[in-house]
Amino acid sequence: MKSLSLSWVALALTLGACLFESVGAAPSSSSLSTAAASSPAVTYNVAAKPSRQSKFALAAFIETNINSGTDGGLYAETIRNRAFQDNVSNAANTNNALGKGSLLHWTGTSKGTELTLSLDNSLSAALPQSAIVTGQKTDSCGIANSGFEGFSVTKQPYKLAFYARSPTGKPTTVPVEVGLYSSDSSKTFAKQTLPLKLSGEWQKFETTLTPSQAASNNNNVFAIKTQGACNDGFQVNLVSLTPPTWQGTVARPDLAQALADIKPKYVRLPGGNDLEGNNIPSWFNWTNAVGDLKNRPGRTPTWTSDWNTEGLGLMELMDLTEKWGAQAILGIYAGYSLDGKAVPQNQLGPYIQSALNQLHFLLDTTGRWADLRKSYGRSAPYKFQHVEIGNEDWLGAAVQTYGPYRWAAFRDAIAKEFPQLTLIASTLLNGVEGAKAVDDHLYATPSQLFAFAEGMDATSRAIPIWELEYAVINSGLTNDSDIYSGPGRLKHPTLIGALAEATFLAGAERNGDIFYSAAYAPLFQNEGTNLTQWTPDLLSFNAGQMVKSTSYYIQYAWGNYPIEQIHDTSLSTPTNSSHIYHSFGSDGQGHLVAKLINTNAAARDVKVQLGSGAKLSANGAKSWQMKGNDPQAANTLSNPQAVVPQSSSSGLPQGAQLTSDGSLTVTLPAYSATVLNLALA
Repeated sequence: MKSLSLSWVALALTLGACLFESVGAAPSSSSLSTAAASSPAVTYNVAAKPSRQSKFALAAFIETNINSGTDGGLYAETIRNRAFQDNVSNAANTNNALGKGSLLHWTGTSKGTELTLSLDNSLSAALPQSAIVTGQKTDSCGIANSGFEGFSVTKQPYKLAFYARSPTGKPTTVPVEVGLYSSDSSKTFAKQTLPLKLSGEWQKFETTLTPSQAASNNNNVFAIKTQGACNDGFQVNLVSLTPPTWQGTVARPDLAQALADIKPKYVRLPGGNDLEGNNIPSWFNWTNAVGDLKNRPGRTPTWTSDWNTEGLGLMELMDLTEKWGAQAILGIYAGYSLDGKAVPQNQLGPYIQSALNQLHFLLDTTGRWADLRKSYGRSAPYKFQHVEIGNEDWLGAAVQTYGPYRWAAFRDAIAKEFPQLTLIASTLLNGVEGAKAVDDHLYATPSQLFAFAEGMDATSRAIPIWELEYAVINSGLTNDSDIYSGPGRLKHPTLIGALAEATFLAGAERNGDIFYSAAYAPLFQNEGTNLTQWTPDLLSFNAGQMVKSTSYYIQYAWGNYPIEQIHDTSLSTPTNSSHIYHSFGSDGQGHLVAKLINTNAAARDVKVQLGSGAKLSANGAKSWQMKGNDPQAANTLSNPQAVVPQSSSSGLPQGAQLTSDGSLTVTLPAYSATVLNLALA
């Protein structure tokens, strides 16, 4: 997920459109209405029996750090800069030194409060810097946090934990009030008095805050302040406040449930660019992302200006994946970072050993690494089969070292100790030798993706393809030479963009013997000021609200109506003439699954008939449909239901009917995606 002036994706798709010209490249959305006016109806002749098994299954991609989507998003922690690691210089993404943070997002609770940072008496080697709260000895003093653009306050219990000590090192008792307040201090939503018995040693304090009323907006703060005189004040670090989380994980419930609902089979983690880091010292070192939070140093952020806490670390991500009923596709750092520098061949050894140790930690049943995992609360090994070596190693200088030595070095070492694992190359099809699977990424305009989908049936069967990043990111209406930075770049997914993504998924599904999975990217967009770096995204949110995009609903449909077996299909009218896209298959339970995408500006009638005298039955039929009149419509925080799908678990949708011969006729609305699940009679 790297923004370049001319990416290989844009080039490949442009070439693809030319290659597919013989069958008619799909028009841009602005010309669909005219082009579709004379489009004929389509009859689909679907084989009664499947021709082959489909390996295709939906994936999710947890791109950590980007768009404040993990810290500040999926990770339920609400305190921003909880261990005083954030710094304005983090925005340069180059300073990986510990103890260089600031008091960003913290303020004093009174005019006389003085906040200072100290490297003395560190909580831990990982979190060396803490805050000392002092002030006028006769007045109250305290420290307040503004969260990630405020706090959503609801009438639910919030778990509070923080470490504190006496700044002087002398034993003392400091009565403090902890609570949630409106930013202007006019309202108190929850408060509690804690007598902090402090000494020169750090102590952990924990309690629960339960607001008596909900806040009407997110303009709220959390604070710790003395009751009465400040005296010698107090010293704090690692302040944490979390509302109830999703199913015992550390995840924010609405975001986690939204991903659970799309039913991914795979989850790629812990990120692409964030796996690499902006320089070699800031690579994802898994040993810093497990265990007690006070022993996780975090690292320079890849995308945001907020320090990457690694609170949503390796085990937390694996636990979430397991709760979603999915398997991890584990990303392994492969000795290359985003500044274009690669670890020299003769210095790769420690990084390869770290990768092997990580796999032992996750997979072993006995031994050193299994014991360490057990000490962190997880006895059973994790179950997964796929490992991706590196990230986007076709871009920039990466290609100069990945094929020549990095890929083989990691592949051979991992394959020797873990022969049961499938290793995925993070490069183009011809980028490495000996790859048994590759990860291909697609970012495009709607028209480019329509053109790409048109040619997917001709894909080589040589190597399985995992499309673990894809999305429509540009409207295509402004003819940008660079779809990443031109004026057509989308802020949110649109209806026509989501339909283009559906055509791509349909093509992958039709060719599920070679396309194994696909993952929309990125997943999360925190709508707070300066919190988003990449658009569009699957789920938009702020501190108290979440919006499902048009692209999200397509993911939902493909995850909830999977195809296990592929049924070959012949068309009466080519797709490049009808602009109606399809996939047909069976679900392994005696049902035909039909997915039909109408990209025209008007409704179109289609017919589905089975060969060999087979018939379809409406008994127990299920359907799902998303449609709209405006192809550029988008769901946003201000208009969250601009486009909302409809589903039914009892019968055919409006405009669909079975004929006496067991065939199906369907009127597909303009700009629509329709999924039908029908019994094979």
